[in-house]
Amino acid sequence: MTHIAQNMAVLACVFATSTASAGGYVAPVVSVDDVAPAPMIAAQSQLENAQSFSWTGPYLGAAIGYSDLKLKRRVPVEHPAEVIEHPAITEEVIVPAVTEEVVIPAETRDVEIPPVTEEREIPPVTRDVVHPPITREVEIPPITEEREIVVEHPPVTEERPVIDKIWKPTDPKDQYPGCNHGNNTCPVPVPGSGEWNDKGQWTGDWKRGEVGRETVTIRDAWTETSTETVIVTPGRTETEIVRDSWTETVVVTPGRVETVIVEPGRTETEIVSAARTETIIVEPERRETRIISEAWTEVVRAAYASTFVQEMKESANTFGVFTGYRYQFSNKAVVGVEANYARTNGVRTSFEQESHRFDLKTVSIEAQLGYAYARFLPYIAAGYVKTSGDDGWLAAAGVDYALTDNVILGIKYTRHDYDNLQGWKATNDTISARVGWKF
Repeated sequence: MTHIAQNMAVLACVFATSTASAGGYVAPVVSVDDVAPAPMIAAQSQLENAQSFSWTGPYLGAAIGYSDLKLKRRVPVEHPAEVIEHPAITEEVIVPAVTEEVVIPAETRDVEIPPVTEEREIPPVTRDVVHPPITREVEIPPITEEREIVVEHPPVTEERPVIDKIWKPTDPKDQYPGCNHGNNTCPVPVPGSGEWNDKGQWTGDWKRGEVGRETVTIRDAWTETSTETVIVTPGRTETEIVRDSWTETVVVTPGRVETVIVEPGRTETEIVSAARTETIIVEPERRETRIISEAWTEVVRAAYASTFVQEMKESANTFGVFTGYRYQFSNKAVVGVEANYARTNGVRTSFEQESHRFDLKTVSIEAQLGYAYARFLPYIAAGYVKTSGDDGWLAAAGVDYALTDNVILGIKYTRHDYDNLQGWKATNDTISARVGWKF
């Protein structure tokens, strides 16, 4: 309701502004106290929006309406002459018969002897087809088992040399005690423990060399137990027979019943009557009418032609689509061009013994001229229309209202005029409701 009140306020403001500027009726001044300020502000805002709206741009839409088809044609009528036929004046005369001897040949006729046939049964022709067996490959997984493995490990030993301990000689003469070069038991100086003197003697410690080798146990013997998966039977692929080979009897040619001609048909000549001599009457005795006075025709009124006007009228629903482009000038004048496609279904007309059906599919293009009045656009249009039966001209008038900046509602009256629509002079008057989208 608030939206409707705001629209009414916008229209009232537009009407007051336009009539006052045109020198016509001036709207009475409304006191600020009499009108609530909020609706007035909303109305002024919508008025500004309406004045800023422009009809310039392309648009398209659809229409539904009601058509009134009027047909008219002149039908020629031929009026025959009015005459009086006067019979001839005659008299009856008997004319004797005229005869003649005629040899009449024998009369024969051809007789068609149909063929003699018999039905024979042809057995079917078959053959045996051997089908190989149907097999498939089957994967057999391996068979395994868990086994416990016990491993007895022997002790780990190592042979090492036996080294004599380090000793320090007390007597220089005992520098090489127990030296036996045969078994490498001669002592050797310990580096860093002394030095060689001027007598060639070592003043430091001595270390005996390797006196033998011994076996040392690094790790005692032990037992190790583990579990191992052993493949008893390895995996394999086997061929499995899904269906054994079989033998199938296939019918090559099915059995049938055939008609065999035992004796072919023929044509024989049959004598209907033998030749003979006959007296025939060439001209029978007759009564003949002799014309004493010829018949004549008296013309009372000569033949003439005239015409009469045949008229019919039918109505039907109309559906269509349209598209176009408009341009609005600064003085609010609007020009545009629009293309239409419309279809009027099932228009039937009848007159006396005649019946006609008109399925009108029209394509038209028109030029428009209008004047923008806020969001209203009254306009007139004229253009060219083409249908399957004829082409003609159109005239139209309508008014559009921009519900939003994109949605356009309208109503339009269109008149199509055809000179030869299936032999008729026709006019099609359509009133349609339109809804469109302006880009």
